[in-house]
Amino acid sequence: MDGNCAQESVNQAGNVTNPREEIPLHDEQNLTDSIIENLPNMVFLKDAKDLRFVRINQAGESLLGYDREDLIGKNDYDFFPEEEADFFTAKDRAVLQDGTLLDIPEEKIHTRRKGIRILHTKKIPLYDQQGRPQYLLGISEDITSRKLAEQELMKSQRAYEDLVNSIDGIVWECEFPSYRFTFVSQQAERLLGYSITQWLNEPEFFATHLHPEDRDSALSYCLQETVAKRAHELEYRMIGEDGQVIWLRDFVTVVVEDDRPVKIRGVMVDVSEQKKAEKALEESRERFRATFENAGIGIVVVDSHGYVIESNGSLQTFLGYSSHELQNMSFMEFTHEEDLQINLGYFQELKAGMRDSYTMQKRYLRKDGHVVWGNLTVTPIRYAAGEFEYAIAIIEDITATKQSQEMVNKWATIFQHTQWGVAVSPGDSYHFELVNEAFARMHGYAIKELIGQPIAKVYALEWKEQLPKIIQEIHKRGSYSFECNHHRKDGSTFPALVTVSAITDLLGRVLYRVANVIDMSELKQAEKALRDSEERFRQFADNAEDVIWLTDWVNHQVLYVNPAYEKLWGCSAQALYQNPMEWVNLIHLEDRPKVVDSFMNILATGHFDQEYRIIRADGSIRWIRDRGFPIRDQQGNPYRIGGYAQDITDRKILEEANQRHNQKLEEEVKRRTERIKELEQRRMQVEKLAALGEIAAGVAHEINNPLASIGQSLEVLKRALPVTHPRYKYIGKIHDSVDRMAHIVRQLYQLYRPDSPSLEPVPIHEILQSAIEIMKDSAKRHGVSLLENIPNSLPFAKISRTSMTQVLCNIIQNALDVSHRNRVIHIGIEEHADSVVVLVSDQGPGISPEVAPRIFDPFFTTKEGTSTEGGLGLGLAVSHRLMESCGGSIDFSTELEYGTTFRITIPLHKAAS
Repeated sequence: MDGNCAQESVNQAGNVTNPREEIPLHDEQNLTDSIIENLPNMVFLKDAKDLRFVRINQAGESLLGYDREDLIGKNDYDFFPEEEADFFTAKDRAVLQDGTLLDIPEEKIHTRRKGIRILHTKKIPLYDQQGRPQYLLGISEDITSRKLAEQELMKSQRAYEDLVNSIDGIVWECEFPSYRFTFVSQQAERLLGYSITQWLNEPEFFATHLHPEDRDSALSYCLQETVAKRAHELEYRMIGEDGQVIWLRDFVTVVVEDDRPVKIRGVMVDVSEQKKAEKALEESRERFRATFENAGIGIVVVDSHGYVIESNGSLQTFLGYSSHELQNMSFMEFTHEEDLQINLGYFQELKAGMRDSYTMQKRYLRKDGHVVWGNLTVTPIRYAAGEFEYAIAIIEDITATKQSQEMVNKWATIFQHTQWGVAVSPGDSYHFELVNEAFARMHGYAIKELIGQPIAKVYALEWKEQLPKIIQEIHKRGSYSFECNHHRKDGSTFPALVTVSAITDLLGRVLYRVANVIDMSELKQAEKALRDSEERFRQFADNAEDVIWLTDWVNHQVLYVNPAYEKLWGCSAQALYQNPMEWVNLIHLEDRPKVVDSFMNILATGHFDQEYRIIRADGSIRWIRDRGFPIRDQQGNPYRIGGYAQDITDRKILEEANQRHNQKLEEEVKRRTERIKELEQRRMQVEKLAALGEIAAGVAHEINNPLASIGQSLEVLKRALPVTHPRYKYIGKIHDSVDRMAHIVRQLYQLYRPDSPSLEPVPIHEILQSAIEIMKDSAKRHGVSLLENIPNSLPFAKISRTSMTQVLCNIIQNALDVSHRNRVIHIGIEEHADSVVVLVSDQGPGISPEVAPRIFDPFFTTKEGTSTEGGLGLGLAVSHRLMESCGGSIDFSTELEYGTTFRITIPLHKAAS
């Protein structure tokens, strides 16, 4: 509540930060004024200098008995006795000097109509922007009725204590079991009115004067406890001599002799008044219960662990829980987590006796999840020994106060930190009452230099004469905006946009004028910069090589296209302006559907990015990359489409060339991959046949020895038989078979146990000629021609002459075996830097794909039948092995129905090359 009163000094000056918001802020000001005016406590505001009243609410008028018109502008000495005025003034000065909240629990004040009243007052200073006290804010609560009630309660308590302290007991003794009194103290006569003699002489005095309703129960209980020899206590009524009923509490002890009760003694205490007090207390409790339940402030009783014992309706309304729900909860459950530790700390100190009570402002969590503020005061109730029994907490709902304070702080912060200049002047004055930092800074002044100065001080000379008319217009309209020139402290001027709003009271009277001032210097410069930027863009666009375009999406019109369009599309921009679909008509028919579809969906996708071909007027085709994007208005609705198009023909040509090149690379990689696979298969075949080769070599070795014996025996037999012998012809056939077997044995040795070749520099030309000469007879037998194309000046090769000759003969023989009569075998040469390749090409049927992978496998052959030249499939295998041992290689290329070319690569002798 303390902060609400600051609304007058802060909201009037700082709430209007936007010239378009004067109506909502005016409503809020009215709400704030209404809240202050209807507060039940007196709220007043004094100026810090003379302590004169600046504002006071209706509660203050009612309490003091003066109208606010009588109070405003005057101080305490005008209304109160000098002694009271001195007291009030001293407290006010102390608050302004200390700068802290002053809480005055009690102060007496003479009012005009209500006499002397007792107030509970809080006072706090309010500061200006320089941190100096500007106002004194006070809130006073009339506690006169409460104080009178407290005084009456104190009187009642003193009377009750006097009554209790005045009670004396009747000390007595009697025989048992006759109940005949043997001693009674003097208080008996005072309390009951019977003489001591009566007490002592009447045998059944006690039973006779007991109240009839208590007689049986009292005597029976006393008898029972006495027989049991137990001290006991009981209450009963006796009837006095004057007929009055007296309540007595009797504290009885038993006198035992020889283990049997013989006497009883006791003290009778008059508890009549106590009984009356108990009845009154019960009635008081009922009244307290009614007060507790109907109090306008939250009250809760909690145990030592913080759990709710009892709560009243106001607290239940405050928290949104029922009484039953609260009885199962600890106060920690509805305390905001940020306030919980502090609250727990205070509660623990209260329980430990370190505090007599505590007060704090804290946040509570309602059942519906909302956060509310409460002012909490907790007081402990202790046992007689001082141990903590339970605590009573009083919770005042200050949510509205907190919200009001936050609102005041919020608008004060906005006022001080807004980038716009804000100045406040009274409705009946032409002087500044309040300005913010931005206003002072933009005019080159300090804030204190402008306070109290004429508002014309900041206007340029040509505008000063117009100010009275402008102010009249502001008061008439309620708000007025205009552009003018403002004057700085250093003499310079700047353009400003000024919006002034009139703040009025409920009667429409202008209380303040709030001016919002915007320095238009940067805006003016920005407008010029924008014009310059547009000119630079125009120059850039007109000279750009890419096409820049802008269309009106709503009206389907072309708004702008730069000159690059005519150069790229080959048609005039004027034609496009007249027919916005002209650019579509020039798109290649294959590309047109996707381009149109993408462009029409630009709002859904958020962009347009297409590559397509156009056919220019001259028939040439150009590749275009066209990109566009939607442009939206302030409401987020698309209203224009902008974009740019590039000529990417050269890039497309390059991409196509790259694609062809990549395709060739892929084919080459595929070919080499297949070759690697072929070589891997060949390696696996060689390893697989290695074991077989070892066996074959062993067999060849074992066959060679008997074969030599057969040959020698055949020579002896041949010499012994005459040529004319009828069986001599079989000697020749046996000789041929022996030679063939020897040839097979030699091939097996060369394949599986080859001798290390004797490598020597040998003229390649000589080896070729030698091999061709050897094979001419065989070629003649086959009816095939050997066509050679061998240069005479071939380099030397470091190889085995014998091995090389055998390889060449094997390859030529294979070519003869597959060639038909009258065909030609070509023998040629390819010379390389480090090798010579001998090419042997036949015109045979070629090698099928199924056969090609096994062509160099041992014992693999496609020849039908047998011949003296081979047929076991060892020729190519041996030749391949011999070339590898010499550092060379053999491969081939073939084409079905057209023949095969074998390539024999012979490494050169580098020293002789």
